Amino acid sequence: MSKAAKRPPVWEIDPATGKAVIRPRRELLAREPKTAGRIVAFDELHRQLAVATEVFLNLGDGGREGVYDATNALVAYLTGQGIPYAALEPLIAVQTALVDAGRGAASPIFTPNRKSTGGKPPVSDMQRAFEGKKAVIMECCVRHCHKEGLRPYVGPAAKLAAKMINESDWGVKVTLRELVELR
Repeated sequence: MSKAAKRPPVWEIDPATGKAVIRPRRELLAREPKTAGRIVAFDELHRQLAVATEVFLNLGDGGREGVYDATNALVAYLTGQGIPYAALEPLIAVQTALVDAGRGAASPIFTPNRKSTGGKPPVSDMQRAFEGKKAVIMECCVRHCHKEGLRPYVGPAAKLAAKMINESDWGVKVTLRELVELR
């Protein structure tokens, strides 16, 4: 291909639907020879993902090592099934960003978009999900105390929920006020 010749655009907007139509390069769709049987490789992927989940939950680095291990297992599985390494570039970018974060370097793919939020940054989805778990525990304790006939029941429920959460292996400490507000 000469310098003057340009590669056609990889995407365009379909006028009928208004959706983007993406045409990947031929090389990204090519299949490599498989290096492992599908079922054996899938079972190994499952095992590696289970190990990565334990690392994610328990290492104490915010989950970075577990996410790295999980993406690494996924890349190994997919390349073993014949998907070209080049087609996995987004997963490799996530791994690189995780390594960068561990070294204290920022990565463009994980730089927060502050343009649309203004003011205080929003709570992360992981934090919201964790707060949801705490709220569910609190609600279960409220229902338990209510069913037991306690009056008032929110205070005792908050004490019970705080005891359960604070004594768990989650590694967090909650206050009664926080739990009442979450509810």
